[in-house]
Amino acid sequence: MKSKYFKIHEIVPKNIYDKYGEKAWRFVPARLIRMIDSFKETFPDGTITINNYIWGGNRYWSGWRTPESTYYSTTSMHASCRAVDMLFSDYTADEVRKRVIAEQNGAFREVKGLELGTSWVHADVRNEDTLVTFNA
Repeated sequence: MKSKYFKIHEIVPKNIYDKYGEKAWRFVPARLIRMIDSFKETFPDGTITINNYIWGGNRYWSGWRTPESTYYSTTSMHASCRAVDMLFSDYTADEVRKRVIAEQNGAFREVKGLELGTSWVHADVRNEDTLVTFNA
């Protein structure tokens, strides 16, 4: 399964992309793909940035984090490719989070973890029955 809107290099770190290219989709859980696609479908204006290293940007670790990342933690949802940190060009992080909470049983049913109090949107597909919100 591949995303309708995102390229694989936007989700996986450069070391994984360089080694596997398009075949890296096999490592990305279908739930995560459905989740990120639901963000683009609900927030269609502007861009949603996860990783942007392919275009010369400085975001290398906003999706899957491998041990090479200084942000790596074995207990992070990022370490198992179940989380992304997103920047929205046309929406604030608070606007996005409010919509996720309001539609947690609809468009955002895949989102099970949502971080509060940041300028980006951390969303993940942890194994929970309902949405868990937590502070940065």
